[in-house]
Amino acid sequence: MLEPEPLDPENKSATSSRQAGKGSVKLLVGKPVGAVVSAVRILRLLAKTTGAIRGSRIAKELGLNISTCFNILQTLAAENLVRYDPETKRYRLGFGLLDLASSNAIMGGDLSDIRLAMQEVSDAHDVTMSLWRRVSEIRMLLIMATSSARQTRVHMAIGQRLPLLVGSTGRAMAAMLALGKDEIRHYFNEIRWIRPLNFETYYQEVLIGRERGWTLDTGDFVNGLHSISAAVTDERGAPLLVCTATLFSGQYSDERGEQIGRALVEMARRVRPLAQGLE
Repeated sequence: MLEPEPLDPENKSATSSRQAGKGSVKLLVGKPVGAVVSAVRILRLLAKTTGAIRGSRIAKELGLNISTCFNILQTLAAENLVRYDPETKRYRLGFGLLDLASSNAIMGGDLSDIRLAMQEVSDAHDVTMSLWRRVSEIRMLLIMATSSARQTRVHMAIGQRLPLLVGSTGRAMAAMLALGKDEIRHYFNEIRWIRPLNFETYYQEVLIGRERGWTLDTGDFVNGLHSISAAVTDERGAPLLVCTATLFSGQYSDERGEQIGRALVEMARRVRPLAQGLE
């Protein structure tokens, strides 16, 4: 439990701090609310877990009282933030989180200009465009998608989370993140690829993408789909967002891939000022 610092008589809000890695987190509260902290920990655990899990396991992994954990889970389920399967007696994240994780809420502003830029690429190259943001050390989140009216749409669910370095989107992340080869290998080994993919091949594709500004996946993650990605970076070159163009593999050619790749690099350059300020 975090202990509050003494109140400043001239300041009506108290702050407390705790170590988080190498820095500290300032909390603008007099005292953290235990139930809220536990609820957030439960949601984070479910977000990291593949599939649904029992409430008893949640309580054990988080060191919570079983009765307290159950009451919090029931409250989260009532708010549609978690889903409960009465047959298996297991919990998973609920669809209500998608309402909280709308693209504008995630980005903290109006995304209309970025959407317009994505739609231009969709229409010009007959591709489905998607915009991804890193949301944890191991996951990225889809926050926006556009498509061309002239082509069959590749369905993408806003709010879906994927392993951080998967597909062309992940290669673009890897190309711009300050990760060593061994760190990239660790992430790579956690991914379930549709087709067998050698790490050295993947790593060389990351390096090529770093050099030319865009990355390519030829169906290693989703069979029958090619994807091309470019990162939107901050002033230090770290990825804030990744924009990805997806098309059916039968529609892909090297020439078309080059054209789409260059279009994504240009789009990333154009929207870069709109993405600054993201954490």
